[in-house]
Amino acid sequence: MARFRLAMMDLILVCGNWSKLFDFETETSNSIYSDMAFIVTAACVDCKYTSCAPVCPVEAFHEAPDRLYINPDTCIDCNACVSECPVNAIYAEREVPENLQEWIKLNSDEAAKHPIITGVHEPLKGPKCVDPNAG
Repeated sequence: MARFRLAMMDLILVCGNWSKLFDFETETSNSIYSDMAFIVTAACVDCKYTSCAPVCPVEAFHEAPDRLYINPDTCIDCNACVSECPVNAIYAEREVPENLQEWIKLNSDEAAKHPIITGVHEPLKGPKCVDPNAG
């Protein structure tokens, strides 16, 4: 039994979901399965760095002409994509800043309308890109 618990803890820590299992940050759920997802926000617009897409184990990223979206129905909240974004456009849903809250709905409504992206493409680096020299 102890070996099983250690193996489960290793798995949870690797996936970044330990806080959900023990519910340190929320009061609504004690499950590692949740409807929270990661959200791509405004900093992605016109930059469209795609280094986040290939690290996603469930192909939750979708590519629009000028940005990426994360499909919340696909995202497993593993946190793998966050550190890959050179413009810090990706947030856990519960950590999206107040001024970017509309991006939660945008990801939910728009992701499935665009094709899934799993590879790295050249960044767009358009005129509205917050940091064309990132990445």
